[in-house]
Amino acid sequence: MAQLLQMTSLYGTLAKFYEHSDPEKHIYFYKKHVQYELQLVQMYWSLYGHSHSHGHGHGHGHGQQEESYSWDEHYQGYQDHQGYQGYQG
Repeated sequence: MAQLLQMTSLYGTLAKFYEHSDPEKHIYFYKKHVQYELQLVQMYWSLYGHSHSHGHGHGHGHGQQEESYSWDEHYQGYQDHQGYQGYQG
């Protein structure tokens, strides 16, 4: 997983660097970034027992429990951990 994180970050940085100076290199590195990003996301969900198919029936009948912890709860926990205060305009 660490290697996927490194590759995702590397190609994302290179894509951003070439964004305005060399469109061909930007597209090349951005495609590589997306490729590794997809692998990273798939690995994340497989490690934590989530289905990246948005819960369309996977896991039933195979001894697996349906995930009851929603994305909103996970995201709210992340915001709380980061000290997110929300917009205070």
